[in-house]
Amino acid sequence: MMEYFTLFMGAVIVNNFVLTRFLGLCIFFGVSKNLNASIGMGMAVTSVMTLSSILSWVIYTYVLYPFGLTFLTTVVFVVLIASFVQLLEMIIKKHVPTLYNLWGIYLVLIPKSLDGLGIAFVLAGLLALSFFGFSGMIPL
Repeated sequence: MMEYFTLFMGAVIVNNFVLTRFLGLCIFFGVSKNLNASIGMGMAVTSVMTLSSILSWVIYTYVLYPFGLTFLTTVVFVVLIASFVQLLEMIIKKHVPTLYNLWGIYLVLIPKSLDGLGIAFVLAGLLALSFFGFSGMIPL
C-alpha cells in the first residue's frame, strides 16, 4: 500500500506534467472556475498526454533514433500533440457539445502583461520551481 502512496505522491507533486514541465497551462488557468468543464478538460488532457507520450516513445525509439533523425524530435512531438488535440476537439465537439461549449476558446489565452492571467502564470512558475525542488526525492 505504501508503494501506491509513493507512486501517487510522485505523480502529483514531483512529476506533475503541468507544474514541472509547463504543459497544459492554458487549461490549468482557463477552466479551473467551472467544475464540470475542469473535470472534462482534465480527462482530455490526461488522455492526450498519455496517448501522445506512448506514440512519441514509439516514434522516437523505432523511427527517429534508428535512422539518425533525432534532430526532428521537437517538430515531430509538437505535430503529434497538436494532432491529438485537434482530434480530441473534433470528437468532443461532435459527441459532447455541452462540454465543448463550456470550454470556450482556451487555446488562445494570451494575457496582458501581469494582468489577471499574467500574474497567474508568474505564480504558476514559482509553484513549479517549488515542486521542482522535490525532484529526486521519490524515485520512480
